[in-house]
Amino acid sequence: MNNKVSFGTNFSLGFKIFGKSIGWHLLFSLVVFAAFFVVAMIAGAVGSSSLQAGQFGIFISVMTLLFLLISPLLYGYGYIADSAYFGKVSFSDAFKGFKKAVPIIGISLVLTVINFLVMILFGYLTLGDLAGQIFQVYMDMMSQGMSMSDPYAQSESQMALIEIMQTAAGRIFLFYLLVYLAQTITIFPAYYLAYGNHSFGDALQHGFTSGFKNVLVNFGTFFVLGIMLVVIVMIFGLISLAFANIEVVYAILMFLLYGAIISLVFSIIQAMYRQMDPQEVSAGGDDLQDILDVE
Repeated sequence: MNNKVSFGTNFSLGFKIFGKSIGWHLLFSLVVFAAFFVVAMIAGAVGSSSLQAGQFGIFISVMTLLFLLISPLLYGYGYIADSAYFGKVSFSDAFKGFKKAVPIIGISLVLTVINFLVMILFGYLTLGDLAGQIFQVYMDMMSQGMSMSDPYAQSESQMALIEIMQTAAGRIFLFYLLVYLAQTITIFPAYYLAYGNHSFGDALQHGFTSGFKNVLVNFGTFFVLGIMLVVIVMIFGLISLAFANIEVVYAILMFLLYGAIISLVFSIIQAMYRQMDPQEVSAGGDDLQDILDVE
């Protein structure tokens, strides 16, 4: 098997992984929610003091550091999906990322910087001076939202953003399309590092190479997946309307919706990755291997 991704296999293999991992993903989501609750508490404390002092850069830096520190935990969704790919999952699989904590944090930081630079480049090429204006408006909105400042000022910022988007809708669409394409490529180096036996440098090289080679197929897959997620949200939305006044049931439905979406997304991406990095595929078995053999 080569490392060429098939559109059909993305979904056939992805749904097989999804069926074996959905329950574990739901359980793991409880741990993730607890971690994000702690991060939110810290963010509230730091945000309230730093934003009142006008030190928005400190707030962004602290939040970035916090998310980098918990990034090995977030890789747990992928570890569960990858274990399901090989046929057997245990809850401890979700925490394998902490065994590679240093390289995972390192590659997360590198990819964050690369994506940020890509956004700046495409923003300059497609939006020109508007990029700076949009960035400033977003920063104003975030600052006002975190500091709970004048509601009138927040409304002014929102109106300014709407006006910019209306006058440059085409360029903004092109910007988001290019960024989305780039992120379709840059997502995979982390997979090679976390879920394969690759060094830091090899993960970057193979991840970018494979991602670029399969960018159109993966882009199409994400597009179709996005439509599927919209349909799922609409169905859950209609169901939840019947329980809107029953808070406990409504909260459970929202949690199941979140878990289903997260599990499906990570299962599909894992199917993409395992087609690009077949080093360990021979160790897999049963129906999952059969899907790859048919392709």
